[in-house]
Amino acid sequence: MKTIYLDQSDKPAIDRLRAKARRKGLRIEKSRQQIHCNNRGGLQLLVYNQVLAGVDYGLSLAQAEHWIDHYQDADSALMSLVPRQAA
Repeated sequence: MKTIYLDQSDKPAIDRLRAKARRKGLRIEKSRQQIHCNNRGGLQLLVYNQVLAGVDYGLSLAQAEHWIDHYQDADSALMSLVPRQAA
């Protein structure tokens, strides 16, 4: 398990990512708890209060930016979480 360390020097980058995510209907949360097995100390990306990526707060800044860039909008992100029906 790799721990991700974010500190005050990362705040401008996190704020920039939050604004970018908000424009696409997504939300970024930063871990605020002590690091343990279910909390790696990084970021989590949410859409409609559902975790899209970083369930264990395991996203780095670069990974979060990749996820935000990958999705066109929140609706397409939410649809990626829904299992597809077999035809």
